[in-house]
Amino acid sequence: MHPRAGARMIVCGPFDGKAKVFDPLKRFAPLIVLAVLAALGARAQGDELGRLSITCRNEAGAPTPQQRVAACSAILANYPMEPPQEAMIRVNRAWSYSLEKRMGDAEADYNRAIQLDPNSYILYNERGLFRLQTGAFDAALRDYNSAVVLSPQAAYPLYGRGIVHIRMGDVARGQDDLAAARARDRNVDTVFRIIGVTP
Repeated sequence: MHPRAGARMIVCGPFDGKAKVFDPLKRFAPLIVLAVLAALGARAQGDELGRLSITCRNEAGAPTPQQRVAACSAILANYPMEPPQEAMIRVNRAWSYSLEKRMGDAEADYNRAIQLDPNSYILYNERGLFRLQTGAFDAALRDYNSAVVLSPQAAYPLYGRGIVHIRMGDVARGQDDLAAARARDRNVDTVFRIIGVTP
């Protein structure tokens, strides 16, 4: 039954002497119907956002980089969000861009993410890894230094910085960073090996 038809049945039936009891319903029925329709619309929108988010984050179904880029782009275009959330969507899209070898687009998303949330060590760490992988060692070192300042106890920026130091020829300093990272997280070597970046 259509919600508006149901509302009409409630407020328009023959109530005899009980009409006064239903007068408030008569006044509020349109609002109730609108609230129900809005809730249904929000749920449908939420379902779509949920589906896009899963694809954007690469959580299920092994989406291709193109599918991840499309999902992240759809979220950014259609769903207003707070700066930290937008920053994370942009980082996810940047990673997918890099897999497509669209390095300029990836760099732009990483840069915008950091503008949106400049106090997140995670964002500097992510851009540092991207720059390390592309051979931009000076820029990667700056990003890792920023990440370490923002979160001195985090293992991954230290490990990434250690690799950058080694690649730049400062092996002793690099080994110090790697050792400090391993002391904070015993799985850090494995994680970097999985993503294909080793000292």
